[in-house]
Amino acid sequence: MKERILNDIDKPLASYRAVQWLFPIVVIAAMLVPLFGMLWAPTNSTEENRDLAEAPKLVVESGGLNVEFLQQAGCYFTDHYAYKSYLVDADARLFTSVFGVSTAENVVFGDDGWLYYAGTLSDYQDRAPLRQRQAYAIAHNVRMLQDWCEAQGSSFAFTVAPNKNALYPESMPSMYPEVEDQSMAMLKEQLERQGVNYVDMFDVFNLKEGSETSVADADTVQYFLRDSHWSDRGALLAHDALADSLDAKTMGLTDGDLFPRDDYIGDLSLMLFPISATPEMDWYARGVNDGSGASGTQRSGSFWEYEQGSDPNDGVVVTSITVENPFSEEAVANGRMLMFRDSFAIGLLPYFASENVSATFDKMVPYNALRLLGGDFDSVVVERAQRHVKDLADDAFIMPCPLVDIVETGAEEVEDSAAPVDGLEATCDVQHEGDLIKLAGCITGYVGDDAKGAHLSPDDNVYIRVRDDSGNVGTYEAFLLNGEADECDAYAAYIGSAAWAARALSVKVLIGSPESVRVVGDFRYET
Repeated sequence: MKERILNDIDKPLASYRAVQWLFPIVVIAAMLVPLFGMLWAPTNSTEENRDLAEAPKLVVESGGLNVEFLQQAGCYFTDHYAYKSYLVDADARLFTSVFGVSTAENVVFGDDGWLYYAGTLSDYQDRAPLRQRQAYAIAHNVRMLQDWCEAQGSSFAFTVAPNKNALYPESMPSMYPEVEDQSMAMLKEQLERQGVNYVDMFDVFNLKEGSETSVADADTVQYFLRDSHWSDRGALLAHDALADSLDAKTMGLTDGDLFPRDDYIGDLSLMLFPISATPEMDWYARGVNDGSGASGTQRSGSFWEYEQGSDPNDGVVVTSITVENPFSEEAVANGRMLMFRDSFAIGLLPYFASENVSATFDKMVPYNALRLLGGDFDSVVVERAQRHVKDLADDAFIMPCPLVDIVETGAEEVEDSAAPVDGLEATCDVQHEGDLIKLAGCITGYVGDDAKGAHLSPDDNVYIRVRDDSGNVGTYEAFLLNGEADECDAYAAYIGSAAWAARALSVKVLIGSPESVRVVGDFRYET
C-alpha cells in the first residue's frame, strides 16, 4: 500500500513521528502545570468573601479512613491550583468579550461595563420576599434597640443601603427580568408604624420609579460601575441624610468639594478579573478620604486617625479626630458615635470619623448593645445592606430586654397559671452568657394570615414571664426571630443574671399584646 504523504510533499508521515509524540506531551504537561505547580506557586488567597478549602486528611481524628477524602481533595485543588488567578482572568476576558457573560459565580456581567453582585438577584427578581410577619419582626427588633439606645442617652438612626440593581436596573442583562419587590415598602411601613427613626435611602438617592435619572448620565450615578457599593460621592449623600436625622453637625461638604481620581478597583471587578481589573473613578475630599492619613491607605484622611484597627474592613474600628481637623479648631465637632454596620459603611467611615471626637464602627453580629452601658455614646447608627436586611431577625441583639406591664385580661390569665392555648406549642432553653441569661425557643402550631407553615399572626409579640420561688416576677419583651426552615416562629430574650441568680425559676411564654396575651408554654428551671 502506498504511504500517505503530507501537504503534497513527497515525504512519508512516518518521518514526523517525533512531532506526533511531542504535541500530546506538551498538551499533557500544560494540563499538569496547575497540579504540580502547587508545589512552588499554590493559590492561597481569593477576592471572594470566603475561606479557602483546607488540605484533606486521609485519616480522621477517630483513627478511621476519611471517606470524603477524594471530594475534599477536589475542593482543595479547585481553590489552590497554581496560577489560578492568571487562568481565571484569561477565561473571564474570553467569555465577557466573546459571549458577554460572567465566569464568576458571584458576578453578573451587565451592559455598558456594569457589574452587579449575584447575591442581590433574589431581591431583584422577588424570589424570597419578606413575609408580613418578617417585616414586623425586623421593625420590632430595631425599635427595641432604638429604645435601649435612647434610654442610655443616645440618639438613634436606622437605614438600609439599597442593592445596586434596585437603583440602577437599566444595565442588568435581559436574562434576569426584574420582578417588582414590595419588601422594602412593607418594611418601611412597619418601621414608621413602630416609631423607628428610619432614613429611607431609596428616597435619598431619588431614583424611584418615574425618575428621569439614567445610568447614562454619569453626573447622577452614585454607585460604582464595577463594585457592589455606592461610591464615596454616594456615601457623602447617605452621610448627609443620616447626620440630618441625628441633628449632627457636618463639615458641609458638597459635590464641589470633591475631586475625582481614576484609582478605585471594585470588588466585583477583582472577582471577575483578579489580574487585569480596571480602575474606575472615585471622588475624594481633602483631609477626609484622600489617602492623606497617617496610615497612607486608601480612604484615610489627615482630619482623623485610627485608635483601634487600621483599615475600614476590620471588624471593629475606632477613630478620633486630629488637631489638623477644622472641627478641633472651631470646637464644633460632635461627641462619640457608634455605628453597627456592614461593608456599605466603608464609604461612610471617613466622613463620620472627621466629624466626631470619637467614632466606633462595629460590623460584628449579633450587635452587642452592651457597649452603650454607661452612656458613652451620643449617637448610634445601624446601617444594613438590603441584601442582608432579613438577618436582623436571625439573632437577638445582645442587651437586656425591657420589662413590660401586662395588664387587663392578659394579666389575669397569666397570674392564674392558665394552661397553654390549644394547638400551640413552645420550647424554651436557658443559657447563661456572662451577666445575662438568654431565654430562647420556638413556637409552633398556629397558621397565621400570611404564613406558609406554622407562624404567629403578623403582629403578635412574644413575652417571657419569669417568677422565682420568693414571688418575684417580671415580664420581658422578646426579640422576634426567623424560625429554622420557616417551620416555627423563634424568639429570644436576654435578662440580667444578677436579678435571677441561684434561684428556681418558672417561665411562661406568652404571645399577643400587653393588653391581651395567651400562654403558649410553661416551664420550670433550676438555675
